[in-house]
Amino acid sequence: MGDGALVAALRCEDEGALREFFLRFRPGLLQAAGRLGVDPGERESLVDDCLADVAVHLIRSDGPPPQSLPGYLARSLRNRMLNEIRSRERAERLAGLQLGVLVSMIETLALRD
Repeated sequence: MGDGALVAALRCEDEGALREFFLRFRPGLLQAAGRLGVDPGERESLVDDCLADVAVHLIRSDGPPPQSLPGYLARSLRNRMLNEIRSRERAERLAGLQLGVLVSMIETLALRD
């Protein structure tokens, strides 16, 4: 089954097509995640989330399927990984700011005594 036929079957809510979608693209995305430096313990969940989100998008979309489904999935994986990195960096900055505020409060209280 070609990519276009696979997308058409997904849009018809064919469970076999969903299984085929995961079986066809998961191994390559796991390898791509490894090349992108994703931690081995996080690869499977990152790839599975990416595949699930793309499948839902393809099912709900009325437009034509992507010209290159493997390329579309690779870009989706890369974007998801970058979003994850940005999210962690924001969380680390926020934690650092909160720590800085706590240190300032402690120093202020220490000066009052």
